[in-house]
Amino acid sequence: MAVVVLISSAAALAVEISAARLMAPLVGMSLFSWTAIISVVLMGFSIGHWVGGLMASKASTSLRATRWLALTLFLAGVGVTLSVALLPIAPWIIEVAGGVRIATVLVLTSVLFLVPSLVAGIVTPLATAIAVDQGGVGDRGRVLSRMFAASAAGAIAGVLLTGYVLVPVLGSANAMALIACVQAALALWVWSRVGGGLIGALGASTMLGLGIIGALLIRGETCDVESQYYCLKRLDTTEITGFPSQGLEIDGWLHSVEGRDGQDRLFIESHDFVDALGRRDNDGIRDMSALFIGGGGLTLPDLWRRDGRAERLVVLEIDPAVTSFATRNLDVEVADPLRVIHADGRAGLRLLSTNTCFDVIYNDAYTGLTMPAHLVTREFHAEIRDRLDETGFYVVNLIDAPREPRFLASLARTLAKDFEVVEVWRRADVTRRDRRLHYGLVARREPSAFGLVMSRAEESRRWERLSDTDVSALINGVPAMILSDDLAPVDRLLANFCSLSFLRIFSLDPSRPDACR
Repeated sequence: MAVVVLISSAAALAVEISAARLMAPLVGMSLFSWTAIISVVLMGFSIGHWVGGLMASKASTSLRATRWLALTLFLAGVGVTLSVALLPIAPWIIEVAGGVRIATVLVLTSVLFLVPSLVAGIVTPLATAIAVDQGGVGDRGRVLSRMFAASAAGAIAGVLLTGYVLVPVLGSANAMALIACVQAALALWVWSRVGGGLIGALGASTMLGLGIIGALLIRGETCDVESQYYCLKRLDTTEITGFPSQGLEIDGWLHSVEGRDGQDRLFIESHDFVDALGRRDNDGIRDMSALFIGGGGLTLPDLWRRDGRAERLVVLEIDPAVTSFATRNLDVEVADPLRVIHADGRAGLRLLSTNTCFDVIYNDAYTGLTMPAHLVTREFHAEIRDRLDETGFYVVNLIDAPREPRFLASLARTLAKDFEVVEVWRRADVTRRDRRLHYGLVARREPSAFGLVMSRAEESRRWERLSDTDVSALINGVPAMILSDDLAPVDRLLANFCSLSFLRIFSLDPSRPDACR
């Protein structure tokens, strides 16, 4: 029975890790999504432990309890299969709930993963009761310690194996299918120990196999590559951009777009803004050095590389798979003077020699609806300032609400602690009031000598630097805090957003008043 508990616990925790990857393209990967997944899984375990204890007390014989255990293991496999099969209804749940909010994530996680966690939770108390009954009263202490140790060890093994092997190698959907198969095989093994009939075993296996195949067919091809960090997909973005192009989607969000018509057009607004600001501020990009925190599809650094006038371009990208995917599937190349360092933005910064400084530092580490909290803190900004030339600037790609932008206000206040000038830039032609906006938050030692920049390729795009009065009006009355390594609640500050992925799926208008408040 200890082996049963070990494998079952490993499978249960493997579901939890896989659940996070399955949810990422729908709701992003944030503190809120992880909190929802962990709480729902633990709730399922708690209910399952209680039900398993009741079942153990109701079983009149060890034989009957073992048969119930086999049935429970089989149902656990079915539950995992259903989790994958139910994923297509997730966008509908998001739409009904009005977007990706905290309650939405909790409901969605409960619908998809509560049942398999609950059923898996039944296994441990039921198997423990059987082991105690078989070992006798005098051996109860050693049996209990062995079963609890097996449960903990299995959970650890499941987390490590799934995070480091199953999801990166097989992908989350295939990992879930493998988990279901393991639980079914475990059920058949337990069933065979009590003399279960062959026909029943074959029938159960066939049903589970058909369920897994059906679930994977329904699930479809979500990722071209599923790395240790992200779900990566290459898209034909011609219809979105209006010109021949292809893009990189990371966890359901379009991060990079490359034209296929030979023209250097930057469709992503934040990339276009930094390009326009860098060229206006540095007499083109002649002899310019730039550091990019978050490489993505390498769209902007590759454009500056091909321009041939930049002196040094360094990209800090945490995931080697993203760089590899971009160079294989998009028209980008890593060559001098462009260099990619595969490390977290903060760790990668410390890998550079202490005297390495830059004219431009661009923080584009947005992932879905949020940013890594450790890349927006005062402690990080102090490191950034030390890497910035006297006349250089640091720009953060920031997405926030047009009204009451809480994250914008907090980040601006935090930057002001280490930089003499903090500027807020946004599109000059923006009149939208009910959806998210891109902001360029620029920190530097001296104010910009200009208040307007224009896109090099898109004449209709212009960005204006807001006056001190406009900035005060924008963030007036918004609670602003200093973001630190100890406390940087980025997810909470941005919690008024909703995902636009469900709008794309249902072809809904993202500018409607209730789309993204």
